Amino acid sequence: QELPERLEQAITSKQVVAVAALAGWGKTTALAQWARQTVLPVAWYTLDSTDRDPCQFLDYVMASAEPYVPGVAEILQRLDGTSPQSLPELFRQAALLVAAAPRPFALVLDDFHVLEDENLPVLPGSELIFEFVAKIAEYATSCHLVLASRMLPNIQGLARLIAQRRAVFFDYAVLQWSADDIQQLALSNSGVQLNPAGAEQLALQMNGWVTGIILSLDQDVSTPQPVFDLAADAGHVYAFFAEQIIAPLPPDLLRFLEDTSVLEDLSPQRCNALRNTHDSGAFLAEITRRGLFISQKGSWLTYHSLFRDFLRARLAHNPVRERELLLRAAELYRNDDDLDRALECYLAARADEAAIA
Repeated sequence: QELPERLEQAITSKQVVAVAALAGWGKTTALAQWARQTVLPVAWYTLDSTDRDPCQFLDYVMASAEPYVPGVAEILQRLDGTSPQSLPELFRQAALLVAAAPRPFALVLDDFHVLEDENLPVLPGSELIFEFVAKIAEYATSCHLVLASRMLPNIQGLARLIAQRRAVFFDYAVLQWSADDIQQLALSNSGVQLNPAGAEQLALQMNGWVTGIILSLDQDVSTPQPVFDLAADAGHVYAFFAEQIIAPLPPDLLRFLEDTSVLEDLSPQRCNALRNTHDSGAFLAEITRRGLFISQKGSWLTYHSLFRDFLRARLAHNPVRERELLLRAAELYRNDDDLDRALECYLAARADEAAIA
């Protein structure tokens, strides 16, 4: 089933749809494509850091919904002269107006993650924004709320709505590009007929990640039979990782990512043993919430192979720390009788005698 059709089915039948994936996965593009085809009227509000101000948020979100929500003009007029003390009541009345909308419509809040950015200052009254969104999600049956974010939105009641099947969550897996998609992109952008084997190879290497695919196509598609060499292309992809993914992360979370990059499969217990700590479960939960190129593999978690290579390259800048972690990982694998992986870690740590043994 094509992605716009899947989104249409979900959005028209659910109270809330959350689409969470990191930068470069094409969330906005996918939703814009859906919006052009949907049967629902669509109110679209793209957030930025200034929208953390509650007055500005209420002004813009109600203005975007005004065509479908009677009485918005009065709310906007009162907002101009409102005091901080009366703002909670104005938010409550605005939520009631949206809940009373006479006909179904979709409200898209794009880039919702800017409201939850821990690196930005918290503005007075910002909690009113999250209370407003939670009320819309819970009570506004005519408003189909669509949240596009780089992480699973931390909205009160969202987990319960998902459990009740009134809400649904899509992660990056729904946005992955197939070999056919890649062939169509190469043809439309460069006029090149990419061979099926090359398209399949690129889809596997990038795990369907559209930005990585585009960066690689820019480098290699000019040849008649492209062979995608990640060693040659990694610089462009790594630069994207560094700027868009790594830069906003807290230092302790970044260190956890680098430390655990020596492991192929992750669990709280294995990561705790590697790091000699007891907090790995919380880190893995945060990584999953942020969608940091991690996926389920049976009962284990695993990093996207290209992201793991990037983290290993960062870890290698500290050879002493890298070798210590590789030796610990080797012992963990050895104790689990996973001798192939133990051997790889010993060799990477240049522990030749242990590797021979």
